[in-house]
Amino acid sequence: MGDFADFKKMITPTVVKLLFWIMVLFCVITGGMSLFASFQVRNGGSILLITGLAWIIIGPLAARVWCEILIVIFAINDTLTDIRNSIKDKVLEFTASSDIDNNISTNEEISEESKSIIIQPESQPYKTIIDGKEFVVVACPKCKTINHYRASKEGSVEHCIKCDYGFVVPCVR
Repeated sequence: MGDFADFKKMITPTVVKLLFWIMVLFCVITGGMSLFASFQVRNGGSILLITGLAWIIIGPLAARVWCEILIVIFAINDTLTDIRNSIKDKVLEFTASSDIDNNISTNEEISEESKSIIIQPESQPYKTIIDGKEFVVVACPKCKTINHYRASKEGSVEHCIKCDYGFVVPCVR
């Protein structure tokens, strides 16, 4: 229920599938009525016959294409959510040895592969959210150790956990 209330679980794809079947039913009924009417009319019945066939054949195809486009948008959202979660898992793995209470962490026990995924020492500082708290991730200018600082520490002088080098935590937007 929490995922539903927080809009983490999307219900629209299910609604779109139901809407598709309602539209197919509408197209078939409308086409059937046109076909039936084409046999009742003496003049212009051929137009009603073609219209009825178009409703029955093209209507469900158009409904399917429209619904697929909507579902693709939600599939993109699901894929991006999976990517975010996998990156979050890497960041949590990265911060597993961190001392979050002191707002500082080290990368001593992280493999080279994980470092390249998370941050290169030469890359720019960035903000991340861990357990609902905002952190600035920055590499020490001296030893290139990755450190986490609470976002509230921006602009203050902090020390690297590894080499104790003091530097100003940059403001990141």
